[in-house]
Amino acid sequence: MTTATDTDRTIAGTGAMLATAGAVGWFALGGDSLARPGVQEYRDALFVLPFLLFAGTLACIHHLQRDRTGSLERWAFRIVMVTVVLIAAANVTLVLGSEALQ
Repeated sequence: MTTATDTDRTIAGTGAMLATAGAVGWFALGGDSLARPGVQEYRDALFVLPFLLFAGTLACIHHLQRDRTGSLERWAFRIVMVTVVLIAAANVTLVLGSEALQ
């Protein structure tokens, strides 16, 4: 068993803060969806914030656990992060009004 370093504790704390902020963001978007049903285009822009906080949380978890996992996890993490970037980019084009996505 390995002991946690100060860096690991800092990363774990950062991951916990990102996860908490992301959860608050998701709950706020959900509450807004319940309070104002129907299409609200500003939600498309706000979606990116908790989504990126979630991605940051995954990055912190990956950093803390990467020494205990094999190469499959590393490749899976890379695929997930590329997917996050693609989803964020698609959301930006949606918010900016790309005709290809409408």
